[in-house]
Amino acid sequence: MLFRSVTLNRLTPFVSTFTAPIVTSDQVLTFSATVTDDEGAISAPDTIDITVQPVPAQVTLRGQVLYERVPLDFRGLRYPELGFVELSAEVLIEAVDATTQAVIASGRFAGNYELSVPGAANIMLRATAETARQAPLPLPHWQIAVRDLDVNGAPLGPVHSYTSPAFSSRGGVIRHLQIPSGWTSTGQLVGPRAAAPFAILDSVQAGLVAVLNVLPGADFPPLTIDWGLNNAGGLTFYQRTAAGRRIVLAAEVDVDTDEYDPPVILHEFGHYLDDSFARSDSIGGSHSIGERVDMRVAFGEGLATAFSSMARNNPEYRDSFGVGQGAAGFFSIENDSAINEGWYSESSAHEIVWEIGRAHV
Repeated sequence: MLFRSVTLNRLTPFVSTFTAPIVTSDQVLTFSATVTDDEGAISAPDTIDITVQPVPAQVTLRGQVLYERVPLDFRGLRYPELGFVELSAEVLIEAVDATTQAVIASGRFAGNYELSVPGAANIMLRATAETARQAPLPLPHWQIAVRDLDVNGAPLGPVHSYTSPAFSSRGGVIRHLQIPSGWTSTGQLVGPRAAAPFAILDSVQAGLVAVLNVLPGADFPPLTIDWGLNNAGGLTFYQRTAAGRRIVLAAEVDVDTDEYDPPVILHEFGHYLDDSFARSDSIGGSHSIGERVDMRVAFGEGLATAFSSMARNNPEYRDSFGVGQGAAGFFSIENDSAINEGWYSESSAHEIVWEIGRAHV
C-alpha cells in the first residue's frame, strides 16, 4: 500500500483543507476522523475516500473579458448604475507566469478568451488596451492603442494594460477577467482607473464597425489615443503631427473626464476618419454650438458630430463634466434649434449631414 503524507489545514473548527499531492496516476486518500466529547468518550472512526488525479500537462483556461463601465445620461455619469460589461473590442490577452512574468500563452480576443496553459501553474491574466488587425491578414487593417503621451505626442510609457491577481490553473478553470473602474457606486474613486482605456476602445469599436459596414476593405492608418491621469479637463482634440495621428482625451477628475463619454470619443474619431479617408480643411481652434465660426471649422465639427451619432445610432449628444462628473452638456442633432443657422454654424452642418446619412443607411 502506498502512503502519502498530507497536512490538514484547520480553517474553522468544522472545516479542514489539504493540498493534494502531485501524482502520476489516480491515488485514493483515505481520511479518518473521530470525535471526543467533553467527558472523554471517543466515537467510532468515520472515514472518507478522496481520489487525487494526475495533473495534465496542459489545460484550457477560458472566460469572459469584462470591464467596469459607468453609464452616461443627460445628468452626467451614473455611478449607482456601474457594472461589468463584455468588451467588444478585440485586444491582446496574455497568460503570464506569476513568478517570472514570462508570457505562457497569448491571443487576441473580444468578449471571450480561451488559452492553453500548463496544468499546475500560478498564473496572472493581462489585457492590453490595443486593438489591431495587421498584415499578413487581409484587409481591413487597423491599429489603435490607448496610452499616455507627452505634449509632443511621444509615449510616456507602454500601452495601458491591466493584470489580474494570481491564481492556480490546476485542473483547468473558467476565470473571467474583470477590469475594475476604480469607482464605487457612490462616485468615490478608490483604486486605479484600469477600465478607462478599455471603455475608450469599446467606444472606438462602434466607429470601426460603422465604417466597415460600408467599406469592408478599409485600411485605417495607425491611431494613438492619448489618455492619462494628467490630461487636463476640457482639452479634448484630434491632431496629426510628425509623430502620427492621435486623439487626446480629457481625464481630470471633478473637472472633465471623457473615458465614459462615447459621443465625445466618436466625435474625435470622426475627425480622424475625415483626415484619413477624405480631405480635412478645418483650421481647428475653440468653438461652441451656435457660435459663428470659419466655415471650414463648422463643416469639420458638424461632420464629426454627425458621425458620432450615426455610429451610435443615437441623435443625442452628451458630455459629462464637473464635480463627480455629475453634470452633462446635452443636445439632439435632430431637434437642435441652431442659433445663427448657416454654413458658419456647426449645428447646421451636423443636422444636414445627419439627415443625409440617415437617408442612405
